[in-house]
Amino acid sequence: MVVGSFVCFYLVYQPWSLATAAERWMEVPCAIVSSRMIEVGNADGPYSYVPDIRYSYEIDAKIYESSRVFLVSWGRDETTVKRFLGRYPVGSSASAFVNPDDPTEAVLDRRFRLSWIFPLLYLCFLVFGGFLLFSKE
Repeated sequence: MVVGSFVCFYLVYQPWSLATAAERWMEVPCAIVSSRMIEVGNADGPYSYVPDIRYSYEIDAKIYESSRVFLVSWGRDETTVKRFLGRYPVGSSASAFVNPDDPTEAVLDRRFRLSWIFPLLYLCFLVFGGFLLFSKE
């Protein structure tokens, strides 16, 4: 039960807490330096894709660069990533959200998505169920 609680905390509460904290981050203009899709996975299983976007922004006359796109990174299908990358072509301007306490920490999309909850809850139940199953033996 302790393991299941820890996993649920780490997989559900932590991303929600991070998204809540990021709501107070500063919105700043940024320039898209590179924008591409990366294939992740292994040779035996299905691949998923993640956007790989580098962007630069200025805080207090100092230039920073980041590649963090989402608060929580999950693989997505190829079509979804291509559509997302279409919003961030190289050379374009966008908005980044920067932690005012640590300007090296920035993200392009700070929203907490309800779609995160379902795979996270599934993992929590899987771990908790496995723990219950093996603790009875």
